Amino acid sequence: MTMNTSQVTLATIAAHLGVSRSTVSNAYNHPDQLSTQLRERILETAAKLGYNGPDPVARRLRKGRAGAIGVLFSEPLQSAFTDPASVLFLEGIAGAGEQADSGLLLIPAHPANEGASVVQDAMVDGFVLYSIPPGHPFVEAAMRRRVPVVCVDQTRIGGTSWVGIDDRAASRDAAQHLLDLGHRRIGVIVYGLGPDGATASDLPEPDYEGPCPSVSWLRMEGWGDALRGTGLHWGDVRVEECKQNNIEAGAQAAKKLLEFGDPPTALLCSSDELGLGALQAASQMKVDVPAQLSVVGFNDTPDAAQSDLTTVRQPLREKGARAAQLLLDGEAKHDVNINLETSLIVRNTTAQAPSSA
Repeated sequence: MTMNTSQVTLATIAAHLGVSRSTVSNAYNHPDQLSTQLRERILETAAKLGYNGPDPVARRLRKGRAGAIGVLFSEPLQSAFTDPASVLFLEGIAGAGEQADSGLLLIPAHPANEGASVVQDAMVDGFVLYSIPPGHPFVEAAMRRRVPVVCVDQTRIGGTSWVGIDDRAASRDAAQHLLDLGHRRIGVIVYGLGPDGATASDLPEPDYEGPCPSVSWLRMEGWGDALRGTGLHWGDVRVEECKQNNIEAGAQAAKKLLEFGDPPTALLCSSDELGLGALQAASQMKVDVPAQLSVVGFNDTPDAAQSDLTTVRQPLREKGARAAQLLLDGEAKHDVNINLETSLIVRNTTAQAPSSA
């Protein structure tokens, strides 16, 4: 008679060997409590009966941990592997998780995903909320789980820890750099202001006591701070909003801006990908960078350094690592705020404004 292997349990093996169930369990969970000969006999019998060992999920739950960090992020899953900034951030989480024997569960909270049951059912020890819009149903589902939660970037929830940068101040420094170089005809290429058609003049003041605007809005605010200090206003700035954060979108936006009869002499881009796209468009249109056009990005990804792009550097790997460490060290619920430092990296895509400007 062939035994159904799905029905084989520790008790089945114990009955075959004439030992207790706890003895069989010790062969898997506490081998030091058995002689080598007995443990080998138990494992051999289990293999013959088709038993592959205790359920690893159940074993982890008995230990009080799932062994995984859930990462909720606002973009489609593909961007986790193609967007350089996201890749570096996830590398930081993975490195910290590896040291604690924890894996990663990536859950994209993109609007295309309906419902939050995947968050409710996820086998994780806690969640890192990576720049998810305030009020998103996935955020609410994560909070209902009552597991540790660490917020990153625009997501801020009272009573939970937060890791991020001062996007507004960092962007202000980038814009001020161009203004100090004499640029007054400035264009902006930005990703993800929102689906409601909002314009730069509609920007709200950031609310640091609760959920704050997206990082793109905060960077727009920083640029605006610098512009107002020089007597310029958003009405003096041409803004191109991109629906995707990639080189192709940046190139298309830059081309539109450079085709104006009185084109900008400088472009502020909310990411390095958009900035690299602007450089690509300038090359195709025979616009000299930086003699005729200065370009500034944001993040300082490896491609930005390779292309000699002036940009704002933020510690993306450290951001991920610190978020994971807060979660794994039990500090997630202690309302710890970690504001990481940024720096303006000036390279060869910015120069004095053309004299004709």
